[in-house]
Amino acid sequence: MLLSYTTISDGRETELKEKGSSFIAKAFPVASVEAFSAILTGLKKEYYDATHHCYAVRLADGYEKYSDDGEPNGTAGVRIMNAIVSRELHNIGIIVIRYFGGTKLGVGPLGVAYSESALSVIDVVQLLTRQAFLPIEVVAGFEQTSAVYHLFSQFSVKIIDTVFADRVTYKIRLLAPEKEKFLQKLDDALRGKYEFSISDGVEYL
Repeated sequence: MLLSYTTISDGRETELKEKGSSFIAKAFPVASVEAFSAILTGLKKEYYDATHHCYAVRLADGYEKYSDDGEPNGTAGVRIMNAIVSRELHNIGIIVIRYFGGTKLGVGPLGVAYSESALSVIDVVQLLTRQAFLPIEVVAGFEQTSAVYHLFSQFSVKIIDTVFADRVTYKIRLLAPEKEKFLQKLDDALRGKYEFSISDGVEYL
């Protein structure tokens, strides 16, 4: 599990021209394989007359995939992926659309063109960092409200919802590295008079 990762906030586009060929690089924030596949399908329809649609996608869950889409092996997809990895980015997809200009570039210059295209679009995106938070519920009595909020104030806690019934249920997100210390402080603050549950997985906020 990544405790944090850097991604991009929105989609951007750049274009590079090399000996008549046009390389249109598009970067997108994506959180799933399905989301990226939908974007790729849409761009293939939009740029139906392009010669190649090469890409690389890298997700925070460890998934990575790239494609040369008919270009010589090692000249396109892996070059785009290398650009993403070199900037330590996750949850990002980059698609480079090529229109062949009539002049073959050769393996070396072609690889450089794809690398420069990917790096150029990364250079214009806005970066943001997301951190891993754990979904947690704490159930305590009304008389413990002050103690609960005081505890929350000592940690990186985001309160998602507070449900009032016969007791109070606090639905929160806790910064993952703070888990052990939080549990210790929780027990000390509420003296065992509480219920606690933590969901599987993390949320990146």
